[in-house]
Amino acid sequence: MPNQPLIFDTAIAKDKPENIRHPHNACPFCDPGQLTDIITQDADRIWLLNKFPTLQATWQTIVIEAARHDGDIATYSSAQNRAVFAFALKHWQATIASGRFKSVLCYKNFGPHSGGSLRHPHMQIVGLMAADGYANVTAANLTGYSERVWIL
Repeated sequence: MPNQPLIFDTAIAKDKPENIRHPHNACPFCDPGQLTDIITQDADRIWLLNKFPTLQATWQTIVIEAARHDGDIATYSSAQNRAVFAFALKHWQATIASGRFKSVLCYKNFGPHSGGSLRHPHMQIVGLMAADGYANVTAANLTGYSERVWIL
């Protein structure tokens, strides 16, 4: 199977807000009244179009997990964790069921080495127009790092 690369648009990426390396920068997710293109909302969980769609030939959305800027899956209560995952999975499955995309990815890019630009807890649901996002997913992709490997 030939590679189907996702093309990252650096022109769009350069304008993205960022507060991972510069924590003093404002967080757009902390002011939901200023958000645009909201698809749906349940309590403080919000699903909206990504204002900076850096991947070409995709439909990019964001799932804001919670109102708290410094929250994380590891610090949520069990009930909040279940609500976050139920919300994200419901909309991921609905996007798949729409039939509009060749494949649909749901992922969380969190932490300084993830490529994410905002600290605020969020996930992404991305519909791929032409690429099969599942084609290269194998068991080897899911094994993680060995205990002896440290990424600093």
